[in-house]
Amino acid sequence: MGGAFGEPDASGLHLEDSSFKPNFRGGEVVWIEDHEDKRVFSTSELAEHLVNCFVDQITEQAGVTNS
Repeated sequence: MGGAFGEPDASGLHLEDSSFKPNFRGGEVVWIEDHEDKRVFSTSELAEHLVNCFVDQITEQAGVTNS
């Protein structure tokens, strides 16, 4: 088990392992998740998704609970 200052925790999304490919749909750039889900994001949706994943990862590492 990892901690805030120890080895990384193996659970959850590893942002460094995430991959998104740009594509064009209807004249707009979209980002397709290079994963079995193949979710599609606009640029702002992708930014929000990654920030939320990062916050979740930090929160989990720190052992903080949301109530």
